[in-house]
Amino acid sequence: MAPPRDTPTFSYEITANVPNVSSPEAEKVSFSKDRKHLKCVWPDGHESEYHLEWLRNNRMPEREELRKHFNTDSLVKDDLILWDAGMLQDKIPLYDCKAVMNDDTTLFKYLYSLYQYGLVLLDDGPVRQDFLFELATRIGWFQKTYLGDINNLKVEDNPISVGCTAKGLYIHTDLPYLRSSPDIQALHCLEQSPSGGMSTFADGFHAVKQLKRDSPDAFRVLTTFPMRFYDEGVADFGEYCFGFSAPMIKMLD
Repeated sequence: MAPPRDTPTFSYEITANVPNVSSPEAEKVSFSKDRKHLKCVWPDGHESEYHLEWLRNNRMPEREELRKHFNTDSLVKDDLILWDAGMLQDKIPLYDCKAVMNDDTTLFKYLYSLYQYGLVLLDDGPVRQDFLFELATRIGWFQKTYLGDINNLKVEDNPISVGCTAKGLYIHTDLPYLRSSPDIQALHCLEQSPSGGMSTFADGFHAVKQLKRDSPDAFRVLTTFPMRFYDEGVADFGEYCFGFSAPMIKMLD
C-alpha cells in the first residue's frame, strides 16, 4: 500500500568524522609480552590492542560454520520441527506458568519448544496486565515499540484498529512495516469472551517449503520482489506513519 499524497515525508543527513581507511587489514600485527593481547597498527597510523578472550567471544563465524547450522535447502535451521494442523492440533506444547517463572530447567524446555515449533502455550498465569513484562524479562531483553511497553487490546465502540474489534482476523504477521519487527510475541488473555475467541496459527517455514517445492516461480517472486508495508494512525504520543519495503519472504544469505 502506498502512502497517501498528503503524508509528510522527512529526510535526515547524518555526518561524522570517520578516518579514511582504504583497507580493513592491519599493517602490522603482534602479540603482547604476556601473549594475551593482540596489537594492531592500522594504515592511518593509529594502534589498537585487543584481549584474546574478547576477540574469541566477539569473532564473526565463518560462512562454513554458519552452514553447519542450516539444512541444505537454507529454509530452516537444524532441530526445527515443521508442522501443520494434522500434526499440532490439540498438541501445542504446554507449560505451567509458575514452573517457567521459577525453575530454570522448565524455562529451558519452554524456550526450546518455542525454538522448535515457533509456538508454545503457558497455562495458569496470573490475571494482571504487568505479567507479560515479567515474562519478557524472564526470557531476555524487552523490546519497546511505538505502541508502548505492552499493547492492551480490547473491544471498543470506536476502534482505531481491527484488533480492537470482535471481528475474526486472517492469519497475519504483526508489524511488518517496522524495520525490526518482533522476534517473539506473547499474548496474554485477561478476560475471555463468553463465545468465540479461537486463535488460528500456521507454520510459516512449512508453508514456504511447500511453496518452493510446488511453485518455484511464485517462490522466486516472493523472495526477491520488494513489497511495501505501510501503516498510519494515532497512538498515545500522537499521529504516526510507518513504511518499510522488503520481500514477502526473507531468505538467509
